[in-house]
Amino acid sequence: MNVGGVIWIGANIYTDSSYKFQTYPVPRGFYEEICKTNKSLDLEEFSELEVFGNGKYDPVQTTVLLTKNQFNVF
Repeated sequence: MNVGGVIWIGANIYTDSSYKFQTYPVPRGFYEEICKTNKSLDLEEFSELEVFGNGKYDPVQTTVLLTKNQFNVF
């Protein structure tokens, strides 16, 4: 991925694994660990309601953006 490139991950981050709207369930902390290990990635988490702007989504459903920054890991 090039610097400034973004990966959108339509995963739902959960704290409670019984959450009924889990399409692609990912435990809270999963992407944070990736970004701690690979410091060239920045994590942003948004509610899907905020991103897509309609009432179709549960208020706690989330989506993730990973952005490549200029920090290189060798």
